[in-house]
Amino acid sequence: MKIAARYLWGKTEKGYGWLPWHPPQLAIEREGQSGFWNVYDADGSLLCRCVDYRSAQRVVGRLRRAELARFNPNSYEDFAFLEETANGLTLHAYAPEPTFHHGHGDCFPTREKAEGFIRSREHIFENGRCIYS
Repeated sequence: MKIAARYLWGKTEKGYGWLPWHPPQLAIEREGQSGFWNVYDADGSLLCRCVDYRSAQRVVGRLRRAELARFNPNSYEDFAFLEETANGLTLHAYAPEPTFHHGHGDCFPTREKAEGFIRSREHIFENGRCIYS
């Protein structure tokens, strides 16, 4: 199984919908001339300070594995992913119960059609009422 794209359900410009998920971009940098190594998030905030480079690598590995664990039907979060198959791309969309979202198991010939379907599932709010786009 090769995953082509991952999505999390969240707040969009118009309401709620599927947002593309990207793995965390973490950086490891040495702290001056000391023996300490810092792990930084993509926005530059310090996540932790380690006593050596190998420990910093372990921290980064654990954080990445923890983030990937969110894409599990028992994770109690809405998530979806596109899987590359022989027939094209198959959508797998999960809800917290765990149940499936609309479109789970649908197959699309191209990535453009799959992403078009995913964008069409957005919940748009007008005057306090939810409508689909």
